[in-house]
Amino acid sequence: MENRVELLRRAKMYLDRLAVGVDPITAVEIPDDTVLNNVRISRCFYFVSGVLQEVIDNGGVVRRVAAKGAPRQSLPFFAITDEELKRVELSAEPIQIKKFCDRINDAVELGNMRSLNVTAFGKWLVEKGLLTTETIDGVKHKRATPEGEALGIVTEWRSFNDREYYATTYNIEAQRFLLDHLDEIINISNG
Repeated sequence: MENRVELLRRAKMYLDRLAVGVDPITAVEIPDDTVLNNVRISRCFYFVSGVLQEVIDNGGVVRRVAAKGAPRQSLPFFAITDEELKRVELSAEPIQIKKFCDRINDAVELGNMRSLNVTAFGKWLVEKGLLTTETIDGVKHKRATPEGEALGIVTEWRSFNDREYYATTYNIEAQRFLLDHLDEIINISNG
């Protein structure tokens, strides 16, 4: 990402020089009678330079702005920068996947971008054989496989207000594992 930001900075510098009538490579003034010194072209260079500055300020990530109240499908896909990934707070205590997903979304400047979908974690974990799905009384439940348990995923049967269900939690090692494979999970979420 650093190389991309540096490239954007250089492009912005070239546009800034062109906007004031200076050759961006040689730093020599451009003759007044060239199209590059046309006022409309100069304004265009200033405008594009401003857009590039917004992208640079955003860590090199281009984010499309959707109309207010737009459906999720019209929003740009979820993305996370390396800097945002470092801000994800891991829990020393085992936590459920919804809370873990919320921590990732909280670390990201979502703006007008889709959030990371919690169901993507379950799909990915089932694909990798770390969770399994079983049906009890017509209701599907996910629970840790032995491989998942070895990784730090714990499933226990719980009761709450006449409702019984599997509760699956992820210890800090399992949380780190999920972050290490977050790109694959994001692909499912965005898919």
